[in-house]
Amino acid sequence: MKSYLIGVFVLSSLACSVSAQTTAQVYGRLDASVVGLNGAQSQIGMVEGVGATSNVGFRGNEDLGGGRSVIYNLEIKIELATGGGGAATNSGTYRSTSNGIFSRNAYAGLKDKNLGTLTLGRNYTSAVRAVYNMNAIPVGINTGLAGNIAAQGIGNDFWNNNQIKYDSPEFGGLSFMANYAPSEGGGASSRGTNYGGSATYRSSGLVLTAGHQKDNNHIGPGSINWSVLTASYAIGDVKVAGGYVRVKNPSKIAGWTDSKMWTVGAAYKITPPLTLGAQYFNNKESNTGTTSKQLVINARYALSKRTGLYAMATRTENGAMPVMAMYNVPGTANGKTTAMAVGIQHFF
Repeated sequence: MKSYLIGVFVLSSLACSVSAQTTAQVYGRLDASVVGLNGAQSQIGMVEGVGATSNVGFRGNEDLGGGRSVIYNLEIKIELATGGGGAATNSGTYRSTSNGIFSRNAYAGLKDKNLGTLTLGRNYTSAVRAVYNMNAIPVGINTGLAGNIAAQGIGNDFWNNNQIKYDSPEFGGLSFMANYAPSEGGGASSRGTNYGGSATYRSSGLVLTAGHQKDNNHIGPGSINWSVLTASYAIGDVKVAGGYVRVKNPSKIAGWTDSKMWTVGAAYKITPPLTLGAQYFNNKESNTGTTSKQLVINARYALSKRTGLYAMATRTENGAMPVMAMYNVPGTANGKTTAMAVGIQHFF
């Protein structure tokens, strides 16, 4: 099936006109804030990425004609406090990400308006794309959603290396994604392989998503399975969202927590520039039954289409595990922490 899809895309592209038009774009997001934490952890300092990770990227396409194009994307994390590029991001595959520059995205592919999109390289997994739908916090997923699923171990699967990924067109509101990463670890053929998929349904303001990911032997013997279900609904100035994530780690692989997380949140646009959101997270470790809880309240004020100011308050009550971080500060087991942040975001 994989060979068939690749062949269809290649042959379709070869059949196109040789005259092509190329577009390229430099884009980015900057997010910096001052934060204060009190409780199990106490500190004041500057932190980047409280709302969303700062990054710079390059993307473009070459029009091949007939509704077909070549696409690419390269994206790097930026640390505003130091000007550095940040540490390499994990992958649910065997191949290491150490010394990676474009750790957030690095892929090229072919796109057809009727057949969909096929990409090769480091890319978001399909199931992680499904996760985004459960977020209601206006400034982004980093505080709240990303911290909770990272505590479950899914930080290993935000992106995957050496990934073959397919994104379908939308059919009557329904679309799907599928990803596969072949083994490149030598030895057993399944070492470091993974695969996953997701489906999305859109109708007016309703969005439903479901996804699943399986990683085989990417750290040691055994496999990881995790699944997600989400729903969101937007009407007028109101949005509500929620979801459920289940991680199964029967082999007790390091970096993963056998757990169940559910969340519910809402956002309301009080005035055109001002949006207020709140979200609650409940994250339960499956074997011991210990639970971590988090409440996030966020206000964002848009100064322009590209720039906004925000304030955030967070209350985290960690159990023994999973342990949730706050504002990119590692969490403390069995600790309670209240935190606040004020910051700025700019998009270009």
